[in-house]
Amino acid sequence: MPQRHGVIKAIRHLNRNAKQRKRLFRSQVSQLIELGRIETTYARAHSVKRILDKVITLGKKGTQKAFNQCLWHVWKKQHAIKVFTDLAERYKFRPGGYTRLLRTRRRRGDNAVMCYVELIDRPNELRPANPVSYEYALAKGLVPPPHPVLPNITEHDKLNIINASPSTSYKAHRNSNSSHWFYRDHWIQNTLYPNFKRSAPKPSPAPKFEEQTSTVDSTRV
Repeated sequence: MPQRHGVIKAIRHLNRNAKQRKRLFRSQVSQLIELGRIETTYARAHSVKRILDKVITLGKKGTQKAFNQCLWHVWKKQHAIKVFTDLAERYKFRPGGYTRLLRTRRRRGDNAVMCYVELIDRPNELRPANPVSYEYALAKGLVPPPHPVLPNITEHDKLNIINASPSTSYKAHRNSNSSHWFYRDHWIQNTLYPNFKRSAPKPSPAPKFEEQTSTVDSTRV
């Protein structure tokens, strides 16, 4: 198999070799776990955010293997213990996105973009985090299920239409007589809303008939 030359890995080298990058990330991840917020360059912050999200996900697993893997990314054992106790309890209902990046300024000298990396859902955070979605909270049992409500008119109509016998169905009334609209209203009133009482119509006034007098002259007859 031919060897590929000049292939660049899709990672941020940050002008350091692999050993230096590992030490840099372990230092910043440990500081972020201990302090909750640090300021660094935007390029470093992206890598630290990815690593810290992975570390907190390991803490939510709570196994010995996950604890040993967490020790690879932090300097002290107490940092890993904090991840598996405090942070795992804080983010147990979040599927991800435990950190945020907020740009602050440009560093004087090299004009590098600086930003804050901070943990969300903690006191004194720079911006309140969005709450967990209602669908996710309902699936995890965080909120009680909604109470059953009375069916609306549409569902009530559908239920009566399904349970209606063929003799009282709308099609039977429509096909039995040509006066389509009259039987439609009659079926809706008697089948869907049997308890509905319509107010009696007001009686129409009796027509007035006036006596017509003859205009023919009787003297000429």
